[in-house]
Amino acid sequence: MLTLQALVASYHDAPLFQPLDLHVERGEVIAVVGRSGCGKSTLLQLLAGLKTPDQGQILLDGREIAGQAGHASLLPQGYPLLPWLSLLDNIILPLTLSGHTQASAAALAEPHLARFGLEHAKPLLPHQASGGMQQRAALLRTFLHPTELMLLDEPFSALDAITRSELHTWLLTVLPQFSKTVFLVTHDIDEALLFADRLLVFVRGSIQVIERKATEKSAILTMV
Repeated sequence: MLTLQALVASYHDAPLFQPLDLHVERGEVIAVVGRSGCGKSTLLQLLAGLKTPDQGQILLDGREIAGQAGHASLLPQGYPLLPWLSLLDNIILPLTLSGHTQASAAALAEPHLARFGLEHAKPLLPHQASGGMQQRAALLRTFLHPTELMLLDEPFSALDAITRSELHTWLLTVLPQFSKTVFLVTHDIDEALLFADRLLVFVRGSIQVIERKATEKSAILTMV
């Protein structure tokens, strides 16, 4: 589905990582781990078309998409919800911006509200909802974006440990119900090993591709 060829990116003219070559199959979950400032979020921005690589290609089903937005849904860090809109209106906002009426967008979201635990939270403003509800609303908005490629940047980092664990369990049941190819940026090695088929480990300017099942947590920790 997705191919990165000799991809290079820099920050303030300093290269973030060595040329990256990667082929991603449709439906794979790729976890991206590494120390702060190593280029993890930049990689998501490249895949989302918000940044243009210094070198290399990003091919989606054989088509060059580098620098072009609209091919992926991106969930940035934190709770990116508009405080004056209800949870439902936040969820359907990308659909209404793309031309759906309020009614048709709500109809598209309605079948998914129960599985995201939000069927009774639709009218709440973000400040009236728990952190877990806010994050599930943000995730549903990302899932509903009509693209196969989904990019999640530290989606659970702002949550307390108990809520984060609950959402891990919940997301494991939700992911198989959607046909999405996922890049998950995380500082949590346990989280990466829980969700990912493969890991991209940023190590001092290089990126190592690791099969989840063949790697112990302790080995990854010594690398990063």
